[in-house]
Amino acid sequence: MMENLVRDIKRIDKKLLTKIQQGKMTENFGQNDVLKLEDKYDYLTDNEIRTMIRDFSMYCATMNSSSKGFFKQNV
Repeated sequence: MMENLVRDIKRIDKKLLTKIQQGKMTENFGQNDVLKLEDKYDYLTDNEIRTMIRDFSMYCATMNSSSKGFFKQNV
C-alpha cells in the first residue's frame, strides 16, 4: 500500500509543480489532493501513511516557484 501512496504523491506533486510554473497557484494549494489521499488510504490507523500524508500536506502549504518536488526537497 505504501508503494501506491508514493506513486500517487509523485503524480500529484508533478501536477502541482506544473501548475506553479503556469502561475496557477491559489490559496489552499493542493489541499483537495491531500483530502483525496486521506480518503483513499487508511491514514487513521497506519502511522507511516499518516505521517507521509501529513508531511505532503505541509509541503503543499509551503510550495513556491523554487520547489523541487516532495521527494527531492531534502536532497
